[in-house]
Amino acid sequence: MTAADDALALLDDYLSAAMSDVHASDFEERLFAEAAAGRAPELGYLDTLFDQAQWFVMRGGFSSGATAEQIAELRKLPHVHYIDVEADTRVGAWPADTKYVVYRLDVDLRGYENIDVAIVTPDGEHRKWFRDVVYDPKDGALYGACDAPLAASTFRHEPLIARIQASRAGSGLNRETVAELSVTPK
Repeated sequence: MTAADDALALLDDYLSAAMSDVHASDFEERLFAEAAAGRAPELGYLDTLFDQAQWFVMRGGFSSGATAEQIAELRKLPHVHYIDVEADTRVGAWPADTKYVVYRLDVDLRGYENIDVAIVTPDGEHRKWFRDVVYDPKDGALYGACDAPLAASTFRHEPLIARIQASRAGSGLNRETVAELSVTPK
């Protein structure tokens, strides 16, 4: 174990309250003294981790997809634009100060598993692939969120098709195209 590993293990013990009060007090004093001297890489690590964790939380964690409730909460934030993607959707420009674009794909995937979404051009050229997508258990729709610049490449650049493929629950890997939803920039 390296000194950095030791420092992170101590920090973990401190943050999880596994450290006694006496040791925690001593640890705090050493930690603040090291930080004041610019020698506390574990604090830099935690600061970076905290920033990255917030980024993932804003996007629903590591899972691909969100629930209607999660999207409703995101829509309450400033600078969020919403798109409802139906069979043939024309998407206009969103406000310049938009930071996040949240969307709903109008499909009912209840009873399906192993869900993938392929984003393709009308002539079949692959653009993006979202694997193991989760759907909202209440309405079966797919919900998602992404940063505005990334969303622009999907919704505002060229006509695209979201091809949703899945297996009926219990059918193994027998996949079928459940829906194709087209998006065209206005």
